[in-house]
Amino acid sequence: MMHVLLVSQMPRYYYLQSLILSLLITGCQGASPTTNHEAATNHEGGLQAREIEFTSLSNYRITKPITIIDFKEVYLGTNVTSVPVTWETDHKSATIKAITFAGQSTKAFAAELVRSSEKKKAYSHVFFLFSPSKAGEFEAFAKPRLVDDVQAAGIKLRGMGVAVINQGNLMSYDIPDSLKKGLDFGRIPVGTLSQRKFQVKNLDTLHPVDISEVIVSSDFEVKTVKFSTSLIHQGPVRSFNIPKGAMAEVTVEFKPPAGFNDNEKLFTGSIEFRSRAGASRTGASLCGIAFHPPDIESIPGCYE
Repeated sequence: MMHVLLVSQMPRYYYLQSLILSLLITGCQGASPTTNHEAATNHEGGLQAREIEFTSLSNYRITKPITIIDFKEVYLGTNVTSVPVTWETDHKSATIKAITFAGQSTKAFAAELVRSSEKKKAYSHVFFLFSPSKAGEFEAFAKPRLVDDVQAAGIKLRGMGVAVINQGNLMSYDIPDSLKKGLDFGRIPVGTLSQRKFQVKNLDTLHPVDISEVIVSSDFEVKTVKFSTSLIHQGPVRSFNIPKGAMAEVTVEFKPPAGFNDNEKLFTGSIEFRSRAGASRTGASLCGIAFHPPDIESIPGCYE
């Protein structure tokens, strides 16, 4: 039976004190040799991956088995983190040494390993991350390397990189080349700002849509939501109502901070509007480049 884990659209953060290590990404390697631990393995090539559910900050329990993690639609330039995953042996977490990736989309995925003890390269579980840099489908295969070369089944990872998301009765308009690109704020000097506008429409001609959540990445801000010259919501905008069949003009501002050392820096993020009922949402990826004068261009541009 195939067990598919669907990841929430927004990143899931787990506060594990100082346990989370930096990304550990290794190249594709061959399968581990067969050992005497085969008695503890399953029919799919070793110990099967299982989802972890935290019961407190430091305690967790091992739950259902999984073979696929589906990140679904993720905005370009952002990342989403999976639930924690482990490989179970004798009703406890096996010790993981590393995660290797195979497939055509390995650069879109990464792994964060959580240390199980003070020993080097001894980890109890892993978070998988998906960060698409361009629009399209991404797939890879993640394989664990366990201590004592215990055989373990891998996990298939998949996700879709998108520039714009439209769901339910909400839709975003007037975003150039929205199949491949989000809002592009261009190149601007540090200390200045750049603004872009797009439209959010309520496709329901019979009922209004109550926007209860406006989620925008840091370094970007919703300045105004305009329905007419007499009805303008000034930022920061956190909620508003779109009448039946109406259109709202949204102005987003990119104002990069001055505190970075490089000559230039790429800033990415996303903006999303969600209805109170949760059935409708729309949004777009955001990108801008800031530089310290003089402008010595080395980053090719957003969505390149």
